[in-house]
Amino acid sequence: MQPAETFAWMMAHGVEATLRAYGGNPAEAGAKFRAGVVVTTRWTTELRERFIRHPGHYDFVHGLASAAYTADQTLLFVNAGLDPGKPLDVQNDLFWWGTAGFEGLAQPYAGFRHVVRGYDAERGGVRLDGPVISIDAGCGFGGHLLAVCFAADGSVVDQIRI
Repeated sequence: MQPAETFAWMMAHGVEATLRAYGGNPAEAGAKFRAGVVVTTRWTTELRERFIRHPGHYDFVHGLASAAYTADQTLLFVNAGLDPGKPLDVQNDLFWWGTAGFEGLAQPYAGFRHVVRGYDAERGGVRLDGPVISIDAGCGFGGHLLAVCFAADGSVVDQIRI
């Protein structure tokens, strides 16, 4: 409903690197939004089509529509966070943007030994132990891209930092 405000919020939360990676230009956004809904829709549709042309990218992101977890429920993977006071099946967008409750998670959530997130809006750094694991090494904000391989019990087997 408020494309300019939503876009400004997204830019503040790191979307610029992703937008540029798919050939988008953030400087165009303001003019597109001012031109109205048809132009804005056309612009976002073009960006979506560029994204889809990269094999596997759509499937990967579409598969992350909520959260993922291991079969034995040791590890729960989310984008940014969750609300520890809510059940798993009602988290929805909190997986993507609900960082406030994530920081306060001092004990396992809903039977999971660890909750692993890839994005920390506060840029608090990497944490690889405890019930809260954060693998955000600052990629897109001047830091590194970090990939972590976990053992079935949640311990770190290996990591790659580029």
